[in-house]
Amino acid sequence: MCVLSDCTHIWKGLLSSNWLLEEANKLKARYNAAMTPAHLAAHILDPKYRGEGLDEEEDTMGMEFIDLSYPQAIKDVLTYRAMSFPFKDYMFKEDLLKRTYVSVWWRSLGSKIDPGMINLTNQVYTATASCARIERLFSTFGLVHSKLRNRLGTKKAAKLVTVMRALNPGSRGSSYVDEDEVEELTVLSLSLINISTYSINNKQNIMNMIDLIGSRSTYPICLCQ
Repeated sequence: MCVLSDCTHIWKGLLSSNWLLEEANKLKARYNAAMTPAHLAAHILDPKYRGEGLDEEEDTMGMEFIDLSYPQAIKDVLTYRAMSFPFKDYMFKEDLLKRTYVSVWWRSLGSKIDPGMINLTNQVYTATASCARIERLFSTFGLVHSKLRNRLGTKKAAKLVTVMRALNPGSRGSSYVDEDEVEELTVLSLSLINISTYSINNKQNIMNMIDLIGSRSTYPICLCQ
């Protein structure tokens, strides 16, 4: 699953590629629109990246987000960045990090770190960076929260979405409903635009998409599938 830190890493990789000046300016503008303090905090707290590649301003924004969200967790964050106890060297081995979900990595520390740190990482790394699941939810949400039923409120509408997806499983062929997807409906913006179908290695495809939505500057782009 692509999480916020992976999304940030992909964006950084694109920005470091060779672009014409006009293309680079467009890409940078889209990057600035897509990135939030939560993305930067996720990049800092992901042991695969540890904030490497962020500039000083971005690093500060990420750390301030952590401090404002969970002040009690900041001590553990500083310890983590210094790779001091209880963050032992073997925990940062590349092979281990490739095979371990970052949320599991943090939960493995258990009582050795502040509960606020666990809560923070759970929230940051359960927010998906993929548009596909969210778009399916929006389609269902549009049927539930129509012009005639427009005073339901988000929480009540989310419950009805859960029921509707259970009764209409579609291609899944069962009554399975991912509760995490429904939860995302209450916390994620409706303004994600998916370009995951475009190869991130194809510059022309990327620039065509950026040109297409260039005037919609408040809409962040999601790069993950």
